[in-house]
Amino acid sequence: MPTSSFVRNAGILCIGGALIAMTANALSAQADPAVAEDITSYPLSTRVFVVAQILFALTQAMMLMGVLGLVRAHAISRTRLATIGAWLAVIGIGLTVPGELGFGIIASSETDSASAMIVSTFFGLATLMGSFGLILAGIGTIRTRVWTSWRRFTPLIVGAYYFVVLLPVFIAVEVGNLWAITGWNICFILLGLALLHHASTTAQETTEPSELDTKP
Repeated sequence: MPTSSFVRNAGILCIGGALIAMTANALSAQADPAVAEDITSYPLSTRVFVVAQILFALTQAMMLMGVLGLVRAHAISRTRLATIGAWLAVIGIGLTVPGELGFGIIASSETDSASAMIVSTFFGLATLMGSFGLILAGIGTIRTRVWTSWRRFTPLIVGAYYFVVLLPVFIAVEVGNLWAITGWNICFILLGLALLHHASTTAQETTEPSELDTKP
């Protein structure tokens, strides 16, 4: 698949995954409690929660495509730290997919059970790794200047948001706040838009006739 097509599709999937995640989180927050508060699936029933986690795993996979699109766009500098950051971002965000499925497996477990602690720790470390990787890759994106305007800051914004907003909120309230999670989804939408702009610009550059071709 040509690079511009891959990057464009990655941008579309990244935006779609973030939008679906935002919608699903909003619906889950409005659901009437079907189980006790100390059950992992709260407020959803265990059966509905399992379906929801499969959906969230899909959205994480779709947003992972945004990270892969960033790598494929060659917008990251080739320094050692930026390369390490790109690998950490791909692996970390990628591991959130089985992490989401893991929550579905322990849907009926109590939140303070050993299984819940293991899955929560796994998911938290995966997210932390992916976000830290995006910070390093984001610094590389700013330095390489392949992307311009606000778009060159989007990978850094995605990574930094986790440490500046999402993690402190999670520590403060012990659960993911709806608005904080929505904010992170919006960051991925911005990354997706940057990828779409890159794909569009690249496609235009490859289709424009050169000066020699236009001479009689």
